[in-house]
Amino acid sequence: MTKVNNKNNKNKKTFEEVMNETLLECSYYMKETSIKTTKQALNHAKEIFDKYIDEITPQDLRKIILELEKKELSLSTIDKVYYKINLVFKYAFENDYITSNPLNKVRRIKRPDHVDDKEFNVWKLYQFQEYIQNVKDPMYYTLFSLLYYTGMRRGEALGLQWKHVDLDKGTINIKQTL
Repeated sequence: MTKVNNKNNKNKKTFEEVMNETLLECSYYMKETSIKTTKQALNHAKEIFDKYIDEITPQDLRKIILELEKKELSLSTIDKVYYKINLVFKYAFENDYITSNPLNKVRRIKRPDHVDDKEFNVWKLYQFQEYIQNVKDPMYYTLFSLLYYTGMRRGEALGLQWKHVDLDKGTINIKQTL
């Protein structure tokens, strides 16, 4: 749908205009990678980019979410799109572009009978000990041990600094990721 230019609509904003304002504001508190994934998620809503934000209906939004379901995208991807669209509508509400959030009337997709086909192969302690005894490089030995025994993610471990480690208390504070 294309926007209509007339005197009554001169102060109205399209979804895309509000989305760009939202992304600009997010750039003050989000990492660059988070902004990028937000943009990617919002691209799934291209069909409403030219619609005025206050004219978008729950039906328009439900259609977008159901189209993602038809494409058989993962629930986490559909949820990400849902939450990123919601981010734009929250911004629009906070800035008085809309009087209510139409996404509040759209239910998230759930698949109660869906079995996640991801398998996680977690090593038993003896398997890890068998593996780690063959790691000769002290740096990798330490890194792999840290990951295994703490459950820390790779990026969290690589982002560690000595100021985050308290050897007296035996604690590690995750303050950043790499």
